Amino acid sequence: MITGNGYHTHYPFLAAALASRTTGPVLELGAGDWSTVMLHYMCEAQHRLLVTAESDADWLSKYHGLATSRHHLHHVPQEEWHTYPVAPPSGEPARWGVVFVDCYPSKARGPLIERVRPYADLIVAHDTEMPEVNGYEPLLSSFAHRADFKLVTPWTTLVSDVAPIW
Repeated sequence: MITGNGYHTHYPFLAAALASRTTGPVLELGAGDWSTVMLHYMCEAQHRLLVTAESDADWLSKYHGLATSRHHLHHVPQEEWHTYPVAPPSGEPARWGVVFVDCYPSKARGPLIERVRPYADLIVAHDTEMPEVNGYEPLLSSFAHRADFKLVTPWTTLVSDVAPIW
C-alpha cells in the first residue's frame, strides 16, 4: 500500500465518475483544493450544476471566485449537516449524477450518505479506511454496487444502487 498526503487520493476516481460514468448535477459535501476546482471546471465544461457545501466558512471563502449560476456554494455549520437539504434543487433532474462525500466532521459522512442515497446515481466516499470513525459501515456494504480503491491511503469507495461502478 502507498500512503498519500491524504488530500487527493480520491481525485482519479472522482474525475472518472464525471468524465464518463454519469450525467446530471453534482453535489460536493466538503470543499477541497483537489476536488472543488476540478469539479468546477469539469461541470462547467459539461454544463452541469455543481453544489458545494462546506462547514468551515473561512475555507469555503477560498472558493467564492468559482461561484456562478451553475456553481452554488453553501456554508453548513458542523452541527447542521443532519438538516442540510440533499435533494437536487428545483428545476434540476431529480437525481444527482455524482455525490462526493468528504466533509467535516467525519462522523457526519455516514448519515449524509444515507440521506442522499435515494437521490444519487453514484456516491464517491473518501477516507473509507476508517469505517468506524466516519460511520461508513455497514452502510456502504448495503449498496447494490461497490468498488473500493485501496492502493493508496486514504481509501476511496464508490457505491451505487443504480448501475455497476465500472
